[in-house]
Amino acid sequence: MLVVGGGAVVRGLPPRLASLLGMDLRPLTPCDLSACAPSIQDRCRAPGLVAALGLALHEGEHA
Repeated sequence: MLVVGGGAVVRGLPPRLASLLGMDLRPLTPCDLSACAPSIQDRCRAPGLVAALGLALHEGEHA
């Protein structure tokens, strides 16, 4: 299961959820979904930005 948003970086939460659900969990970052410029690679590794990226990509389709 993929974990996004602030919950993906709460210390201990993903492993606890994995244990409770009986499945592997891993954080999803914008880098997993889209190419990021080298100058912003560090910022693109924040799971909390996945929703923002999705909204930006969606808006780009309708612009």
